[in-house]
Amino acid sequence: ASLHVLHFKRPFVLAAAKELFTAHGPVRTFWMNHNRSEAFVEFESVEDASAARAAIDGLLWPQPDGNKLVVNFSASSVMESHQSADKKKRAPEAVRLEEVFRKTAASPAIYWLPVSEERAAQNRSRRNDWERTRRR
Repeated sequence: ASLHVLHFKRPFVLAAAKELFTAHGPVRTFWMNHNRSEAFVEFESVEDASAARAAIDGLLWPQPDGNKLVVNFSASSVMESHQSADKKKRAPEAVRLEEVFRKTAASPAIYWLPVSEERAAQNRSRRNDWERTRRR
């Protein structure tokens, strides 16, 4: 049996959140979203899940300025869909500067992007036009 728990408020230690549930019976799966605002807990038995729901629903946690937790029964498929959605929300992997830009060998390094010949010609033309107007 699975429980969906809402309204966690940080800061708290993840182990302390898990301990809330393990006190009521063996936990098969414990998952918390990236923001640590909600969790899914899968117990080995319906009785343990019911006992945990009865004890934790409406509990002010973490003490003293936490939120009242809301605990509902849930299907395992709901937990899986939340897990996949949470993974999609996360920022993409960081890209190293050297993978995007070119870098000078001198120190400190200067990163730059090459321009096409067409763009270089446009830049030279603009610079020449600017120099001509400046000489007048």
